[in-house]
Amino acid sequence: MKLIGITGKAGAGKTTFSDYLAQNSKDIGIIHVDDLIKELKLKYFKFLMKKDNKGEKVKVDSRLKKFLYKNKIIFSAFMKFRAKLISPSLKRRIKELSDKRIILIDDIFIKYHKLYKDLDKIYVLERAYSNRREALIQRDGISKEEIMAYDLAHYRGNYKEIKGDIRVTKIENDGDKIKLKQKAREIYEKTMLSDRESMLKKTKVKVGNRSIIISRENRSKENSPRIKKGDFSK
Repeated sequence: MKLIGITGKAGAGKTTFSDYLAQNSKDIGIIHVDDLIKELKLKYFKFLMKKDNKGEKVKVDSRLKKFLYKNKIIFSAFMKFRAKLISPSLKRRIKELSDKRIILIDDIFIKYHKLYKDLDKIYVLERAYSNRREALIQRDGISKEEIMAYDLAHYRGNYKEIKGDIRVTKIENDGDKIKLKQKAREIYEKTMLSDRESMLKKTKVKVGNRSIIISRENRSKENSPRIKKGDFSK
């Protein structure tokens, strides 16, 4: 089983990219850490929550976020607490998905989890602020002030970006979902496609003294080589 981290700033496209990757195989499972955090918020910190645009109490007030994110010491302590709090739920979800060949873990602050060192690969989604802002406003109905609160730890340098890690691959997201889906497909075929799946996608045909490999996915009457019965070697 491989553990792959998906990270990036709020609205960078982590969830969309994870979903696109998982579409390529039933052997890929996803853990959206935001979903686990939402469960914990509603269980232990409901008194700190405010209603979102759907009328559900799932959002922490932006003033509290600013307080937690703007000071380096407070932010570091909060991130360690957050990681420790989410650890049991994360372990439980990994265990539930243990039959999967690949598990994608989507989290903005994945660097603070103990499992960070165990990740086989990390994909960092990068997206321009103006592009992310529009996506977050449309998706969550949040204000520009709230978006700035999300990014405060990055702007203040309190959250050290993932650098110098050979496992990291950066992915530019310009908001075009078709391009992002194609990128996910390319990454899957280059780095995640299992040997068995790779073999199933190709057919080897022997013609004379030569072996021709034909992609099953792209094979058609128009582009397949014309092979006569007498051409096969005995």
